[in-house]
Formats: sequence, C-alpha cells, structure tokens
Amino acid sequence: MRKFERTSGKPIYQQLADWIREEIQSGNVPQGKDLGTHAEVASHHGVKPNIAERALNQLQTEGWILRNRDDIRKVTRPREAAGVLLKWDPADLRLEAEGPLEVKVLSKMTTSLSADLLKIFEVHGVDGTRASRIVKLHLSGKTPLALETITAPMNDLPGLVMKDHRLTNLYAIIRNHYAIEVESVEQRIHQRMLKPEEANNLGATP
Repeated sequence: MRKFERTSGKPIYQQLADWIREEIQSGNVPQGKDLGTHAEVASHHGVKPNIAERALNQLQTEGWILRNRDDIRKVTRPREAAGVLLKWDPADLRLEAEGPLEVKVLSKMTTSLSADLLKIFEVHGVDGTRASRIVKLHLSGKTPLALETITAPMNDLPGLVMKDHRLTNLYAIIRNHYAIEVESVEQRIHQRMLKPEEANNLGATP
C-alpha cells in the first residue's frame, strides 16, 4: 500500500481512513490482504497508533476491513445493502427530502422526539416517547413512497435519535441530546411503494 499523504484540512484519522479506502477501492490493496495491527499500520503510514486505530475502526464500521482476535485487520468489501447506503459528512448532515419520512426502529429505544413532534408521525408501539416503529410518508415527484428503515448503529448512544432531518443537523441533535460528539453516522434507507391506505393519507394513488 502506498504511504499516506495528508491532503486536506480534515482530521488526520479521517484522511487516513479515506486514503486506505481509496487504495482498497482502486484495487491497490486486494481483498483478503492483511493490513496488520493498528500499530503496524501507524508505523507504515507515519502516524500515531491512536490515529491509525480510529481510522481502522471507521473502516471496520463501514465494512471495508475485518479484525481478528490478534488485532490483525484484513481487507474485505461492504455487503450490498437492500436499500441505499448513505454516508454523510458531519460538516453537512442534512437530509434534503421533499415531504415526510418513514423511520423504523429495529428495537425499542428512547427517541429524542417530544410529544408534540411525535404527533407529526404515525407511531406504532408507543410508550411515552419510546417507539418500536415511527412512520412518516412522503411523495417522490408524483409517486408515493415510504422510506422503510433508517438506523444509526452507534454503540455509544443509549438510543436511536430520530427527528425530522429537514429541520436540523443530526450531529447537532446528538450533541445537544446526549452531550457527546459523534464522528460518523451510517444510515440505511430502504424505499418501498406505499400501501393504498398509506397513499390515501397523502391524497395520492400508488
């Protein structure tokens, strides 16, 4: 693998993650190749071990590498998502969608939605501000669609934060609600056609 070169004003670990990802995507680092431990990666690229570890952890979260018991990182490929996989930059995380969204929480988690905000969602399995499913519909052009699943798989969050992303920045929501900084958010969005009764709620025909 080519030695890492700093190229932007991003944090170094993000630049290193971008560099390694590009090397994998370009084929310079073949699938199945051992990258070594984070200390070995740090030594090769001339960065501190904690920088290499953060970069590798990010790539592991994205599905580009696997780690074994000996901390050896091996190149792999992200599995194809059933829907569209969106990776947003923390600097500008804003879902520009026309109309509402459907959000499915995969397990019961506390949301940051207030009781008033919950009124704009169709909610299933509600217990106060806890919901097993929150649904919001939208129109794509003249086609009624629902966004099936939005998940934010972050181990350091006590629950999944859900709000209308047209109104604010998800990183700001997490920062304000949990008083922590999150480096990246991965969301899988699955689109489906609306059921007739759902389309009727929008005054549209599926």
